[in-house]
Amino acid sequence: MGKLLKILGVLFLILIVGGIALMFWAHGEGEAQQKKFFDVVAAGDAAKFIDMMDAKAVGQIDPPVVKMWMDWVNEKLGGYKGLAATEFNTNKKMTGEGTLVISEGRAEFEKGEAQVKLSLLNDKIVSFEVTSDALKGNWFKLPLKGPFYRDRAKKFIKHLIDLEIETALDMTHKELRKQLTIEQCKSAIAPLVEEGESLESITVVNEEFIDGKEDKSLKIGMMCQFKNGKMLAYVRFDFDSVRAHLMAFRLPCSPEQAGLDPDKPE
Repeated sequence: MGKLLKILGVLFLILIVGGIALMFWAHGEGEAQQKKFFDVVAAGDAAKFIDMMDAKAVGQIDPPVVKMWMDWVNEKLGGYKGLAATEFNTNKKMTGEGTLVISEGRAEFEKGEAQVKLSLLNDKIVSFEVTSDALKGNWFKLPLKGPFYRDRAKKFIKHLIDLEIETALDMTHKELRKQLTIEQCKSAIAPLVEEGESLESITVVNEEFIDGKEDKSLKIGMMCQFKNGKMLAYVRFDFDSVRAHLMAFRLPCSPEQAGLDPDKPE
């Protein structure tokens, strides 16, 4: 009986040591993931941030918006110091798509703390959450600088004019796609394209930002120059979280709809 108790005692000790080792592994793995994530946030490099993301998640993030979010985190929280000693949890499991690791807990920063949750699939981030009282407030500020949304709007209109309707509609929000069909769009746009013949250029003529408490959007007016004439178009993006959704468009549209003064020459 005494020998059995000794053996059980050894097994119990092994289990304890194993549990401690697993705890240190979890903390170490979670710490490494969090540090890598916040090093990129601290650098404010949107391209590197997106490079860390899983391919399916990349389409949910726009570089100008995530850059704005990173700047807000750096301003309000400061540099990342590490995970709290105990308030963390790291889980790893195998899925049909690969290894999923979820690391969450309290992270400490120079100016405060935050609850952070990272989900990684095959070492690529599929989702992230950073919540803190220090981050409360309106971090999203308009207008946005740079050509990102102008280029996206022109690319969308170009797909329409080239009658690549399915490709164009794939760029829109799912709610807008429910209201339109490929056939409807093609039948409306094809005669315009035929009349204008070849497209020569698309030029942005107006940008209109709305920075309301509930409504945050960007409307881009464009001039489409064809061989046999020209027509105006517009695209509207609505912002939500860290990306903008293409929620409305019109081709052709009136000068007023494109944001131009109808009494002035184009």
